[in-house]
Amino acid sequence: MNKETQAKIQNISFQMFRDWTANAKIQYPDYDFTIIDETILVNDLTDCIHSAVNSLRDEERASKRKIPGFDIGFIWGFIHSNLNGHWVHEYIRKRSNDYKMLMTLKALQLYLDIEDISLMKIDEFYKKMFLEDVNFENIYFKPDKNKFSDFGFDLKFTINTKRENNISISLENMITEKIVKIIKEKDTRFLPETEKYFSEDDIMLFIAEF
Repeated sequence: MNKETQAKIQNISFQMFRDWTANAKIQYPDYDFTIIDETILVNDLTDCIHSAVNSLRDEERASKRKIPGFDIGFIWGFIHSNLNGHWVHEYIRKRSNDYKMLMTLKALQLYLDIEDISLMKIDEFYKKMFLEDVNFENIYFKPDKNKFSDFGFDLKFTINTKRENNISISLENMITEKIVKIIKEKDTRFLPETEKYFSEDDIMLFIAEF
């Protein structure tokens, strides 16, 4: 990628974010979208363009690329959808109570993964409380692992716990439930169409340089 292309992407990334925040503020008037590091916006757009070109080159799109205008329309649409979705996640969803709860559960999971004694103590409390609260002679108190659909790359948080402890299983279930709830939320479109920022010649240049 030449310096001229880099400079253009830098300038346009700032404009795209200004437009995105202007539209987002209509729905979220109390949100402050002031960011710490503007270079992250440049990286976001650059990575998105790179992913768009790589996706265009997938073998499954070889036949469609013979259609006049397909390449340009695909890149425009990919950037619009993916960059908007990324910014919705970074600057809106991460403020939600669901995301805060997810981070709380993850922090607790990480702590208990290194605190064996604490985990065993909590597990004993759980068993005692469970057994005191039911009136069955034979009770299976171990929680079952919930099964979830495979969301592929959209599942941003990997669950790495190796524990089969009651508390660990319950935490894993709650964490995954929160992740599924967050990624299933539909992205509101705050970003204007990509054609506003990049011409057909720009897109052809990206395909050649990325």
